This record gives sequence, C-alpha cells and structure tokens, in this order.
Amino acid sequence: MPTETSFTNETEASLEGRSFQPNNDQDLVHLVNLAFDYRGDITLALRDGTQVQGYLFNRDPRARTIDMMLKSETAPRQFEYGQVTGIAFTGEDPARGRSWEEWHSKHASERKAEDEKNRLAAIERGEL
Repeated sequence: MPTETSFTNETEASLEGRSFQPNNDQDLVHLVNLAFDYRGDITLALRDGTQVQGYLFNRDPRARTIDMMLKSETAPRQFEYGQVTGIAFTGEDPARGRSWEEWHSKHASERKAEDEKNRLAAIERGEL
C-alpha cells in the first residue's frame, strides 16, 4: 500500500485504506488526531520496524501517548508518539457515508412510528 505524506483533502474523502507517513512532529500530531477520530481500526508502523493493528481509543497530546486495543491482545497498550513512523487506516469505517442529518432523519422517523403505535394502542385501550 502506498504511503502518503500529504494530508490534503483528508476530511473530504474517507481515510479508509489510506496510509500516511508524517514528515515532522506537527504532521504526526495531526495524524494521531485523525486516527483518534477514525471509527475503524488502524495500523501503527513503529520505529523498531514492527506494526500493530487495533483501535485507537485514547491519545494524550501532553504526555504524547496513544492508547490502543490491539487485535492480538486482550489488554490495552500504550505507545509514545516518538515510536510511531506511520499510520494506516486499515479497518473499515462503519460510519463511512453516513451523516448526522441522515441519522437524525432516520431517528425522527422511528420516533414518529413509535408515537403512532402508542397512540393506536391507547385508542384500543379506550384511553383516547
């Protein structure tokens, strides 16, 4: 998989399937933030040449640490920013293509259907 160094258009297109190698510390911080907001698994390329795959569930910019649940382990692991040489967005993003507006519309429709069901049940019971 090719490694990208540019972060242009990362908010306009899905990160799913993309791989980045930061050029500097500012890029790394930005990339960690993108990985934190990503809803699928990521793969970290580490300075020692190993790669770990899992879900990034926490990051602490002050301590410069990343907390991940790895696919291969049951306990979370912590990595220092300095260990990371690249991040690949390897897992499927379950929310890809879905927006807040679509969710809200679907939720409102479901609530309306539930209200109607409750209204009909109340009529049947003689309450309305």
